[in-house]
Amino acid sequence: MAYFRNRTVNLLNLHYWIHAVAATGGSAFFVTYLLKAGVPAPTALSSFALILLGRFLIRPLIVPLTMRWGMRTMVIVGTLLTAFQFPLLAEVDGVGYMLVALIVVSSVGDTVYWSTYHAYFATLGDDERRGHQIGVREAVTALVGVVSPLMTGLLLVTWGPRAAFSLATIFCIASALPLLRTPEVRVASAVSGAFRASIPGMLLFVADGWIMAVTSSSGRSRSSPR
Repeated sequence: MAYFRNRTVNLLNLHYWIHAVAATGGSAFFVTYLLKAGVPAPTALSSFALILLGRFLIRPLIVPLTMRWGMRTMVIVGTLLTAFQFPLLAEVDGVGYMLVALIVVSSVGDTVYWSTYHAYFATLGDDERRGHQIGVREAVTALVGVVSPLMTGLLLVTWGPRAAFSLATIFCIASALPLLRTPEVRVASAVSGAFRASIPGMLLFVADGWIMAVTSSSGRSRSSPR
């Protein structure tokens, strides 16, 4: 198939699939484990809000850092940072310093990784085969998203949180290895028309967030007693 001929995209997809083992397996039990670790439900849910707030505050720093170090370096750094959230999750015991550390590391890691990964993939992918390349990536990721939580859940029940989340950490760190064979991409200090070109993407994300908010609200209202 023609869209498998881009060796760099193949390596990026391999990285993404290995990373997805950790992301879908470890993250599937994020809130559940916080509750089991003695974190009250409102605080567990608020931790997600704080992670998102942290991502919002940190994101403006990503562009200047990427200009200095390059996209590939930032993706690798983000990958390693996201790996550190899983051992922190395993050590949470109620509301305390470990929960705060988890929120901070998750905010920084997610912001660095996802912001730079999507830009890196878009830069190195083929415009004429973009749909095929992303389709293959997401199809395999969907399968990983079924198997990985089952594997993580089995480890949680059998060996406990340290074993389960340590495996997620190992997969996350291992996912950085394919990136060592991909090219570095430098970011220009200024690009004419960049803001205007980004507006459709921003509007798409606004619409996505609005749909999720409306769907969640309607779901709660339907389940509430009348």
